[in-house]
Amino acid sequence: MNRYGNAIQERRRGPIGDPTAEALYLGERSATADLAALARAKKLRASGASREQILQETGWFERGNGRWNYEVDDRQFRELQPPAAGKYSDYYTHPEVERAYPNAIRSLRLIPYKATVYGEGGQYEPGKGIGMVSNPPGWMQDQSGREVAALHELQHAVDDWEGTHPRTVPELFDAEARAHSTDKRRKMTPEERKAQPPWLAIERTRRNLKSDTR
Repeated sequence: MNRYGNAIQERRRGPIGDPTAEALYLGERSATADLAALARAKKLRASGASREQILQETGWFERGNGRWNYEVDDRQFRELQPPAAGKYSDYYTHPEVERAYPNAIRSLRLIPYKATVYGEGGQYEPGKGIGMVSNPPGWMQDQSGREVAALHELQHAVDDWEGTHPRTVPELFDAEARAHSTDKRRKMTPEERKAQPPWLAIERTRRNLKSDTR
């Protein structure tokens, strides 16, 4: 297992079942994106407005390289039954993502894989689906642990659908930081999300991941 893999594995061993875990970041390709608000966000950014002002007024935030995201309510995400190989939507439901990417979510599949360099929770493979371990460790035998992993990997799937799946090592760190940062935001209300900007969690997680690989 390389240093990057170790870092990801250790971060996935965070507090399972944390009642404030996970809130997904969607993008402008989603069917539910408020593109008028996004256009206003870009104008505000060009005028020198702060990230906090842009988030408060539009619900969008720029994460870098011209990429923009907004958060959705994850409080309705849940496991329908213990996962096995098959359609993701047969085992997990996320109403907000189902509305935002109806075709993509219907095509998303769960595939078996064994815990490897990628850690113990799961692995998103573009063009294949989300791998959930076929020989799960203890915490993956618990529903709350599986939900954390399934929602984390769903963020990677969304990044792929948005055309932002990582292709370089720095992009890998950014993608993992974004997915891991959601682990503290699952049951936040929209008001709480605006009061606690998502980029703070993303940047903090990015620093922790890089520190763990040294």
